[in-house]
Amino acid sequence: MNWIINKLKNVFTAQTEADVQAEIDKANLRNLFILSIVVSSLDLITIALFIAAAPRYDRQAITSLVSVVSCLVLCIVIMILTKYVQRNDCGHRAVAVLIVSFFIIMTIWSFVISVRHYLGNQQMLTFFAVILCTVCFLTVRPSASCIGVFAVYTALYLILWRLDRAESVNLFNYLFLAVLSAMGMIVRYFQQVRISVSALELRRTNDELMYISRHDILTGVRNRAAFVEDMETHLNVPIAVIMSDIDYFKSFNDTYGHVVGDQVISEVGRNIGLWFPNGCVYRYGGDEFLIVIDHPDERTFEEASQANRFLDMRVADKEFHIRISFGCSNGTAEDQEGLRMLITEADRRLYDVKKEVHMRDEILLTSADASDSYEG
Repeated sequence: MNWIINKLKNVFTAQTEADVQAEIDKANLRNLFILSIVVSSLDLITIALFIAAAPRYDRQAITSLVSVVSCLVLCIVIMILTKYVQRNDCGHRAVAVLIVSFFIIMTIWSFVISVRHYLGNQQMLTFFAVILCTVCFLTVRPSASCIGVFAVYTALYLILWRLDRAESVNLFNYLFLAVLSAMGMIVRYFQQVRISVSALELRRTNDELMYISRHDILTGVRNRAAFVEDMETHLNVPIAVIMSDIDYFKSFNDTYGHVVGDQVISEVGRNIGLWFPNGCVYRYGGDEFLIVIDHPDERTFEEASQANRFLDMRVADKEFHIRISFGCSNGTAEDQEGLRMLITEADRRLYDVKKEVHMRDEILLTSADASDSYEG
């Protein structure tokens, strides 16, 4: 018995994560819009057939026509509101208000028609059609859906009871349909939750794969594949193109090993992203990084034109003083070939900077060796 109580408690107090609820809301808005279109189309067909086929317009015919037209107007209003909520991303509360409003308005409309049909000894198909559409198309939490379903079934029965003590209603069948409707909405809720969870997991997986395909795993910055995809965004705008690499990195790798070298590259990539926050940073290969800055201002261009930057870091319990060289070009590329020419120019200037710096290092090293020899 306790197991049944706990199971029912879990069903009626079911909660969903915010992102899952957002997916459910999207499905509700989509289904509500489709439902409104379908019903509106049927209403238009009904109106056209009625006008074409009706030999005369008596009171009953006019009443039926007014009922169909009113349904058409309600559906058009629902379509407009649904699109408004979708475009403005109004949130869960707005979606909930829209669904509740739709349910209440359409239920009242179905009450009016069904009571008229009941008094004419006809089936109350309109009421059950509204309930069926709600069960099949809309997803509502179990507690709210059960309250809503039993409330409208009870309200209609009380109306019929007041008319003629509901003599034409089989109470058992009526209660069975109420329970079946509530169960249908509960089943739909949990089915939609599973569908939404699966959709979110698939989207997250796709996002992760997309991120991995566009980013360098070691440094976290964009890779060359991302640069190829981003090339169009850098065309026909003023840009600064910077090529950079780590001085003497091959010797560094040979001395300390590739594990330490990878950690250095990772730290350099992170700092380049901090140095050029307005630029797109790409790992171009090895220890080379490409930075593209759209619409650079004068200060940004001055920073981009620095020939060298130094970075102190601690890796594998060792202190390193790393020098990064830069080569910069600027211009406006009209096509991909023009952008590649700017990259080539930046790469050439990087080569000139490294050549000059290395020559200066050799001079300093030679002077230091000569000084040691003289002192000796």
